[in-house]
Amino acid sequence: MSKHDKLAGILSSLHEAALDDSLWPVASGRIDEACGIRGNTLVIARGYSQVDIKIFFARVCHLGDRNDDWEQTYFTDYYPLDERVPRVTRLPDSRLVHVAHLYTKQERKTSATYNKALPLAGYQNGLNVRLDGPEGTSIFWALADSTRAGSWGSRQIKMIESLLPHLRHFVRVRRALGSAQAFNTSLAELLGHARLGVIQLDRVGRILEMNNRARGLLQVGHGVFERDGFLRARVPADDSHLQGLLADAMPRFGLGGTGNSMTILGWPSRSRQAVHVLPIGEHQSDFGMGRVRMLVVVVEPGRPARLDAELVASALGLTVTESQVAVALAMGKTVSQIAEGKVVKARTEQSHIRRIHAKLGLSCQEDLIRLVLSLGDAPGPGRQ
Repeated sequence: MSKHDKLAGILSSLHEAALDDSLWPVASGRIDEACGIRGNTLVIARGYSQVDIKIFFARVCHLGDRNDDWEQTYFTDYYPLDERVPRVTRLPDSRLVHVAHLYTKQERKTSATYNKALPLAGYQNGLNVRLDGPEGTSIFWALADSTRAGSWGSRQIKMIESLLPHLRHFVRVRRALGSAQAFNTSLAELLGHARLGVIQLDRVGRILEMNNRARGLLQVGHGVFERDGFLRARVPADDSHLQGLLADAMPRFGLGGTGNSMTILGWPSRSRQAVHVLPIGEHQSDFGMGRVRMLVVVVEPGRPARLDAELVASALGLTVTESQVAVALAMGKTVSQIAEGKVVKARTEQSHIRRIHAKLGLSCQEDLIRLVLSLGDAPGPGRQ
């Protein structure tokens, strides 16, 4: 099987598992086979150490099967003492790190986790990576030892790196459905959820069906709206991005599409809408709904996002003052209003904004607002 075929199989499994998380072991097994690894562990959490971390999702799988016994053993006996945990939580987004590099030279001699638990589970020579997740969470992915003799191969690394954005999308969709208690539902049943805007599209992106929540959002039209039977976004830059996502999700030449997510800025309300695009395989379509080839899920908070300036500063590498300015902009304040609140000149706040743009590589306030809003801190379910 070619690399392209393996990747297509993994993406198809991830799309299915996003709607039904009981299918994650199947996707995990395909990842193991394609990457040449003995297993992998996926954890979604928020926090920076064993003391304050909150775990929402944790799965340990080996070659397509969930290893419940080892999962329980690690989190009960080793996780509280695992020296690498606070280091993994502070890894830069998407940087692959060898497990050995997460322990000091002394710890590699004395750590019970490194010397006993990881060899027993087949993870001592594995890789770890952290991804920025939705709503201020982090995605931790531990890859078990390579099945390849010797060091990790460049093809393995490239395959793993190519999967990172797709894994992030899987988590985003899963999180959105979980927040609405919409797990493990059929396409028809999703249309009945009042907390999610659900839109079904055909293979060219034409709207086939939508639920009442989506219909209301499209009629208001601050973010997404309908034009001539197709889905559009109000802000031109967002519309261009959305059309690209929909194009990527469309099936071509008998192959499945690629899912992705984005945050759409409402205008002029400056509200936000999280939009998740998910390709639908023919075997996933419900009876009588065989034309459905893409699912769009729109999530709009019922209230403004709760933004923590400290979280924004930590996540984006900003100073306290810069993060306060960024949060104020995201909450709808003008530069003049921000300056009045601090009894400083508007040009002082403009200089803060210019420094923020330079640090983050942004060119306009709308991009900054969209980035800050994506860090909105909403509560989530407990570990499953």
